[in-house]
Amino acid sequence: NNAITSFETALNYCHYQPHALVSLAQCYKESGEIKKSHEYLEKALEINPDDNMIYIEFGRLYLEKYNDPETALMYYHKSEEKGHRDDPWMYNEMSMAYEKSGNHEKAREYLYKAKALIDDGFGDQWVRKHIEERLLKYQ
Repeated sequence: NNAITSFETALNYCHYQPHALVSLAQCYKESGEIKKSHEYLEKALEINPDDNMIYIEFGRLYLEKYNDPETALMYYHKSEEKGHRDDPWMYNEMSMAYEKSGNHEKAREYLYKAKALIDDGFGDQWVRKHIEERLLKYQ
């Protein structure tokens, strides 16, 4: 709740900057207030419809809280269309969404995309370890 209060106060001063709205949406998501999280992501998207991070956060919300992998994938692909193609964790999340929807071939494909990015220097050791552990299922 302290984080939520802090972000709401900050928004009074920065006049609804999209990244502040996304951060507030993340706080609401983690506290279980899914409707409020969704509302703040919508506001962020209205302000900046070209911001990749907003689409990624919508994807996470639908994957993690609504248990709706198809809608999550729609948002992840929208981020990808807008040029966000260097985030191994996003591809990992896309893989999880495909896995949840039963499309294991696509899940594997996106895990390998994530792994290729890690091999090219994107991501950190924790992300590498997580993706490599998930890849073991597909070998």
